[in-house]
Amino acid sequence: MIKIIAFDLDNTLYNHKQYIKSAYNDIAKFVANKHSLNKENYYKWIFQRWKEKGSSYNKIFKESYKYFNLKNFNKDINRILNIYHNNRNADLKLYEGIVDLLYQFNKEYKLILITDGHVNTQKYKIDKLKIRKYFNSIYISGEFGDEFYKPSTKMFIKCMEDYNIKSENMIYIGDNPNLDYPPCKKLDIKFIRLKAGEYSNIDIDDSVKEVDLKNLNYIFKLVGDINEKNSCINNN
Repeated sequence: MIKIIAFDLDNTLYNHKQYIKSAYNDIAKFVANKHSLNKENYYKWIFQRWKEKGSSYNKIFKESYKYFNLKNFNKDINRILNIYHNNRNADLKLYEGIVDLLYQFNKEYKLILITDGHVNTQKYKIDKLKIRKYFNSIYISGEFGDEFYKPSTKMFIKCMEDYNIKSENMIYIGDNPNLDYPPCKKLDIKFIRLKAGEYSNIDIDDSVKEVDLKNLNYIFKLVGDINEKNSCINNN
């Protein structure tokens, strides 16, 4: 029997590109002002690099300094990261249908948020999106340490221990085949992939059930099917 439905945050409940564009704009202002650079040119370059490489790639700013022949990257990087993590100008909006999804599931299950990232950044996104009220617990990897970042299983294990459940009692809904799926596969937690955001074109195991934003309500059927299958196994 499913007792907990857990969700990823970035690209699963909203498009993370919204935050990236806002944070990168502030970073471009800082770099342009300090190095007498055209702000729009620098912004276009780093944003295009992000589109090519994705959020998991951590060399965009270092490469940008090399491309634009800028000095003092090692001195600037802490300020750049600080600007990124403390951006509070992003206009964040949930995917259409997410509010109803959370509202309906909240009637029957405990809802958990399991997300990677800097604590204050993720808390800002959660509050900006006004979704804190839907979740019984929120696990942010930055609160626990680097070893808790996905694809580590540590946040999932902690969640199961906190709620005294087994893997068969939990479903995780995420978008990233490289980060969200592996810990579920390792722990035998049922995983539903939402095909949205920057990783939507990455292939995943054929056994994984996928849902796109146009058919978001299909998640209700998938959860129901998992529950029914679990009931049949337990009865046998």
